[in-house]
Order: sequence, then C-alpha cells, then structure tokens
Amino acid sequence: MQLTRLQLEQFRNYAHLDLAVPPAGLLLHGANASGKTSFLEAIYFLATTRSPRAGVDRELIRWGSGEDYGVPAFARAVGCVARRDGQAEVEIALAVDPNAPAHSPFANGNGHGASRATRKRIKLNGIARRAMDVVGTLKVVLFSPQDLELTLGSPTIRRRYLDITIAQIDTHYIRQLNAYNRIVEQRNSLLRQFAQEGRGPDAREVEQELAYWNEELIRLGSYIVARRDGIIRGLAALARARFGRLTEGDRALDIVYRSGVESHALRERGGEYDLGGRERLVARDFQGQIDRQRRQEYRRGVSLVGPHRDDLAFTLDGIDVGTYGSRGQQRLVVLALKLAEIDLIRDESGETPVLLLDDASSELDPAHRRFVTETVERDRLQTILTATDLANYPAGLLPDLARFEVRDGALSREDGA
Repeated sequence: MQLTRLQLEQFRNYAHLDLAVPPAGLLLHGANASGKTSFLEAIYFLATTRSPRAGVDRELIRWGSGEDYGVPAFARAVGCVARRDGQAEVEIALAVDPNAPAHSPFANGNGHGASRATRKRIKLNGIARRAMDVVGTLKVVLFSPQDLELTLGSPTIRRRYLDITIAQIDTHYIRQLNAYNRIVEQRNSLLRQFAQEGRGPDAREVEQELAYWNEELIRLGSYIVARRDGIIRGLAALARARFGRLTEGDRALDIVYRSGVESHALRERGGEYDLGGRERLVARDFQGQIDRQRRQEYRRGVSLVGPHRDDLAFTLDGIDVGTYGSRGQQRLVVLALKLAEIDLIRDESGETPVLLLDDASSELDPAHRRFVTETVERDRLQTILTATDLANYPAGLLPDLARFEVRDGALSREDGA
C-alpha cells in the first residue's frame, strides 16, 4: 500500500498543498511549528477520520480560512492510495456551521475564538460515505513522542489505540463497537431514569425494561472482547519478538489484556483461535457479572461490566512498565508495539501500512534510531519521517526518501526537483 498524492486546503497551517508522494516516502525537516507534524496529522486523519492530537475537528481548520472568499471557515484533505485491489481516493472536508451557537462571546462570523459545530463530509472515490466505511482504506502506523502515553496515560488512551488498530483491519469490528457504545449510553440513561423515578433495582418492571439492553450489551460486547482478545494475543507475540531484537533479548515483553468482562475460561483457552467459541465463553461470564453488579449499577447509574472498561498493561518480566519502568524502557516498549502493529496489519489485511514517524530522533538513541531505519529499508515501508535536526539523518541514511524543507506550511525539495 502506498499514498501516492496528498492534497490539503486550509488544513492547519497549510493554505494549499498538492504533492505527489514518492513510493519510498519523505523526510520532512524544519523548525518547530513549521507544519511537519500537521502533514502527518493529515495523513492519519485520512486513514482513520480522526486526528491523533486535536480535541475537536475545528482545530484542524486553518486560522483565517474562508475570509478571502467571504464563506465560513473550512478545510479539506484528499489522499490518493495505491492498494492491492486498485486505486482509491479518500476525501474529508470540514466546514464550520455559522448558524450554530458559539461557546465564546468573542467569536467572529467565521467561528474563530469559538467552538462552533463543525460539519464533516467524507467521500470515497467521489461518493459520500460514513466514517466506518472509509477507515482502513489507507492504513497507517504512527509513532510520535505522545505515544509514551500508551504506557503512562489513562485506559481511555489505550482503548482508543486498540480500537483504531483493529478498525483498520476489520470493518465489522468498528460497526459492532459503534453499536455497543450507543447501547451503553442508552442503558446508562435508563439506569439514571430508574433512580430519578424512585424505582428500586428489584422492581419487576425495572428488570423487564433492562432485559433488552442487557441482551444487546452482552451480544455486542462479547464480540468486542473476543476480537480484542485475539488481536492482543497476536500483537503481544509480535511485539515480544520485536522487543527481543531491539534489546537483544534481555527482558521479556508482554501485553496483558485486562478485560471489563472477567473470563477465566477465555484467558486460559489455548489452541487455534476460534472467535465464535470465545465469544460464547465471554457471553456466559458477561451475564453472570451483570447479575452480580445489578445493585451497584443502579446506585451509580452506569454500566459497570463490559469492554468500555477494558485496559491493557505492558510488562517486562511480569513488571508493569507504566508504573515501574524507566523512560528508556517505556520508549522501547512503545517502539516495539508500533513495529508489531506494522506486522499485525500486514498479516491480517495483506497490505503493508504507511509508517509515520514524528520526530523519532528525539525519542530514540542512535542505536535504536539505526534499528528503525534498517527496518524501514529491509521491509520496504513507505515512510513519512519528520525531523528538526538533519544531523541525525545524514545523506547516506534512508537515501531513498525525498527530502523536503517545511516552512510555514510550504514544502521545498532539497535538491530543487
């Protein structure tokens, strides 16, 4: 898989960009805030329909966008992708709704200074699509300094990482996950309603009204847990191998799945991976735990059992890296995870993802930086790499990458081509 062309309009600090992306990839260098990370962000946005760093889509729209034309602020990103099954084009357009209420009294007509509603329009090969129909058309793996939060941050960050990884290789998963999240919201609303109305957890009508939501929670949630379990098992084995090569095998890396549905039978089941069989094991345990948590859920007004409470742990020889690991160990664990993600996506989908490396030189010592560059060359990965200091990437290193300087959202090729 290769990204062959990237077009940006009013995206972050890019007013206009139309770039043919070389098959091997790019090395972008320049000062901080010049647009290097925004370039990677645009590619990741096209792959997943989500930004890896923006809280809301409005942040992706360039300041002053639309003013020259007298129209609401907007942004547009287009990526052309060469896949094994042919060419594809993903387009995502954002536009601020000028009629939506602003959350700041200082907002102007274009929505600047306010968090106005932003409309998102997604197209695949020129036809309007939902986000879930487009995710994975372009497959990417992003490694950035912020990825240390995978070991140090909240469970929400790790669930988001896991969901985006699986969504790029399994379109059914993202549909099930979206449906499950809606069920959780509706079930929580119903639990709060019971408490507000003074209906006790033992009332027959409460049990009857919850029965449908429980059934859907278990049906959808059991699939999600079983699918995550399978992916994590595969990812853990790949990451263990990658970490062993990074560190010459001095410590054993493991990825531990801490599911919101406790299932000893699932954890202990070995042999060939059987999604349907594991799904049934989870469903059985899921039902029992909902029954036991019924009163707690009623008191707190939230669903306490299910994959929305999942987490991951990264361990070295059984010791939690997030809690006890050094910063250097945490960096190498995340790097091994990202390299394993490349292997996983390639194994599961038959497509090699585009590798996005955001200022990797700041997070890696020379030996491990060399390991990454050797991996890029050996595996023939299309790579988009950013750097503030080219001293870490002399001309003989990654010679196939076209080198561009980035300055104020504009790219200029080093060799003048």
